[in-house]
Amino acid sequence: MRRMSTARSAFAAPAASRANALHAGAWWLWALGLAVAASRTTNPLLLGLLVGVAGYVVAARRTDAPWARSYGAFVKLGLFVVALRVVFSLLLGSPVPGEHELFTLPEVPLPDWAQGVRIGGRVTAEQLVFALYDGAKLATLLICVGAANALANPARLLKSLPGRCTRPGSPSSWR
Repeated sequence: MRRMSTARSAFAAPAASRANALHAGAWWLWALGLAVAASRTTNPLLLGLLVGVAGYVVAARRTDAPWARSYGAFVKLGLFVVALRVVFSLLLGSPVPGEHELFTLPEVPLPDWAQGVRIGGRVTAEQLVFALYDGAKLATLLICVGAANALANPARLLKSLPGRCTRPGSPSSWR
C-alpha cells in the first residue's frame, strides 16, 4: 500500500502557495495559448481536452484568494453561450445546408429589405451540430480566460507593469 501512495504522489501537482506561485503574466500567456488552440478548431474532442486541461490546472493550482472562485462562473457562462447559440440557430436559421430535416418551425414573413434573414423555417441536424460545435468553441475560449482569471493574481500582474502603464487605470488618474 505504501508503494501505491508514493506512486500517486509522484503524479500529483504541487500544492499552490505564495512561495511556488507562478507569475500572473505566465498564467495569462498559458491561457491565451489554450485559447488560440481552441480558436483554430471545432473538433469537440480537442475542445473537450482543452477544457479538461484548464479545469485540472485550475483545480490543482488555484489558491483560496477571492478571484480564484471565478472559474465556476466562467464555466456556467460558457454553458449558457452554448445553449444560446443553439437557440439562436433554431430560431434565426443558419446558412449551413443540410439534408436531414428534423422539423419545421413556422416562418415569419419579413420585408424585402431583410433579405437573407429568416425567423423560423427548416431545422436540420447539420445546422444544430454546427451551432453546438461553434458554441463549444466560444465556451472553450471563455473557460480559458476564466482559468487565467482564477489563477493569476491581478494585483501582482499590475505590480509587474511599469508605472506609466498602471496609472491610466487607477482611480487617482480620473480627476
